[in-house]
Amino acid sequence: MDAVGFGRGVESYLCMMAVRLLEMRRVLKETGNIYLHCDPTASHYLKMLMDSIFGLRQFRNEISWRRTTTKGDYRQGATN
Repeated sequence: MDAVGFGRGVESYLCMMAVRLLEMRRVLKETGNIYLHCDPTASHYLKMLMDSIFGLRQFRNEISWRRTTTKGDYRQGATN
């Protein structure tokens, strides 16, 4: 697999996403929102793609977080 986990390269991944984002643009209401969850290695590419489809002025904010425990941690969420 490549850096974004798609297996055929970033270009192929972005083409696949472009088709979907163009359709979202077509069906999204003027007051609608899109929340895109993606890997950090693809976020900057997708930001540019979305800017070209939806317009630079439509971007509102980026939400990011840092995971502090592993997925398999049985203590996740536990209080000691």
